[in-house]
Amino acid sequence: MKFLKELTFTKKLIIFEVLFFILLLVADLVTKAIVDANMTLGQSIVAIEGVLNFTYVHNTGAAFSMFEGKMLYFYIITPISFAIFTWYLVKNHKDSILQNISVVMILAGMLGNFYDRVVYQYVRDMIHATFIDFPIWNVADMWLVIGVGLLVIYLIMEIVKELKMNKKDKDVKQD
Repeated sequence: MKFLKELTFTKKLIIFEVLFFILLLVADLVTKAIVDANMTLGQSIVAIEGVLNFTYVHNTGAAFSMFEGKMLYFYIITPISFAIFTWYLVKNHKDSILQNISVVMILAGMLGNFYDRVVYQYVRDMIHATFIDFPIWNVADMWLVIGVGLLVIYLIMEIVKELKMNKKDKDVKQD
């Protein structure tokens, strides 16, 4: 463990982010593999009556079945988006765990679904919230939604911090 003690906080954060990315990606791919091996297409298993089912479907679109069957679009836009978010993470890497983790979650979700699109030409979805009229989704979708939500929270916090600093600077100049 001497190795870890000698690392800076930022380097430890980068190692954590890489391991977290791998964990998220593996969690997505393993859940998809379990469903693929143990359920038939269209099969639904009640997990919590009236709340949650596991329903195995193939999705050739994006969220809410947008761009249904437009695989070429995904083959182009996903690597570009992945590169942009990776560049953003590297360029803006700070000791802000919230920002970094949110981008790592987005990247893991993107790659998990992209893997399915390349290997199967569809995405394996299985989580079905039955208490609302909502599309069936998967673990990668969950990482994407949580990651985007956390990134929005981080950006709002940064804007508020900047506004407070500008107000403080303005108040100091008026005195």
